[in-house]
Amino acid sequence: MGNTSLKQVEVWADGAAIPNPGFGGFGVLLIHCVGGKEHRKEIHGGFRHTTNNRMELMAVLQGLKMLKERCKVNIHTDSQYITNAFNLGRLKKWESKLWRDVKNVDLWQQLLVVSEQHETTYT
Repeated sequence: MGNTSLKQVEVWADGAAIPNPGFGGFGVLLIHCVGGKEHRKEIHGGFRHTTNNRMELMAVLQGLKMLKERCKVNIHTDSQYITNAFNLGRLKKWESKLWRDVKNVDLWQQLLVVSEQHETTYT
């Protein structure tokens, strides 16, 4: 059961690369409502040689890094790579196998650390 005293934040994250691999970018929108007023923050970035999956991971990672305190976070992403990793327990499996044969280990490990600082759901 979640902590109801935590701030509720919606994170909308997306990333892409064209071609794949190739030039890529990510964008993140954070939304938090206080007293009926909506507060928004946006960030984006890009890389010259990257992949779709790295940009999807970077979007979620950077969105979570923007949070200044522990929050209840609903992360919206169209990346099944990310949602399945969290929702189907793949991350725990990869971690138990010492990340063998897992791509983007650097970003997954960072994302795990940052995610554990919050109550997160991935949709």
